[in-house]
Amino acid sequence: MTRLSVSVSGLDIPAAASAAVQALPALAVTAVGDAAQLVVGYARPKVPKRSGRSAAGLQARSVAGGARIVSSTPWFGWLDFGGAVGRGGATVRPYRSGGRYLYPGLARTGDDQQRLAQQAMDAAVSGAGFDTD
Repeated sequence: MTRLSVSVSGLDIPAAASAAVQALPALAVTAVGDAAQLVVGYARPKVPKRSGRSAAGLQARSVAGGARIVSSTPWFGWLDFGGAVGRGGATVRPYRSGGRYLYPGLARTGDDQQRLAQQAMDAAVSGAGFDTD
């Protein structure tokens, strides 16, 4: 059985790795918030604009451990997914399980979201003194 021993001097890898790990959560929260903002940016122009309140009410908010997309209008869910509302279900919008605005926006902006996550990871690693090429 062959044993291999490697010795490195002049480089404090545990401290540098610890710095990268400590910087990552803050950078990840920023990246997730930016990714949610991408989805809002995709969805907002596609929302019907009878008054504009539904489109204007879409917001990306940071929450513990991630981000959330919220609407200030109570009828946005009906606009996005459809269903029957009103007295006796008098107003009907065809139901779409995949939604019309947010979930398609999530799918369409996936590559950009991945790029944001990679940039956050690169920033954490390079901030700790490692090369990210």
